[in-house]
Amino acid sequence: MILKPHFHTDWQRRVATWFNQPARQGAPHRPAPRVRSSPPVVRRPTIRYHAKVRAGREWPGSLGSRWTRGAGTSARRSLQANVQRLKEYRSKLILFPRKPSLKLATQLTGPVMPIRNEEKNFKAFASLRMARANTGSLASRPKGPRKPQNRMLRRKNKVLLAT
Repeated sequence: MILKPHFHTDWQRRVATWFNQPARQGAPHRPAPRVRSSPPVVRRPTIRYHAKVRAGREWPGSLGSRWTRGAGTSARRSLQANVQRLKEYRSKLILFPRKPSLKLATQLTGPVMPIRNEEKNFKAFASLRMARANTGSLASRPKGPRKPQNRMLRRKNKVLLAT
């Protein structure tokens, strides 16, 4: 315990902290190719950012068959995109046998399955607005193309209605 801690404004520079301890530890010394999973597509949690789609945190590295079966069957409507991405990732997965003779395999750097432009450029608010506009005015719109009416007939009808 420090008695009478009359610290000045810049005391943080003179205190040794260990917040960088995980960074000091070295990386694991395993150059073998590891299974890297494709991150799920998620929306951001707040109203300000939830219209955009981004890559979420990754799936667990060891996906068991029971887990993926459960994810495929009990997925709700909002999770269908992630289920599809997961199935696509599982179809592209290559498993290497555990033999020391296979040293030609290289580690993949970069994103495994990047988010496509059509998913990124999807405008959520505009599509919701169009859907809302279409449902409200669908009943009042005529079903076929409008037939052009004669102007003289319209004028006569106006004159008859006015008198």
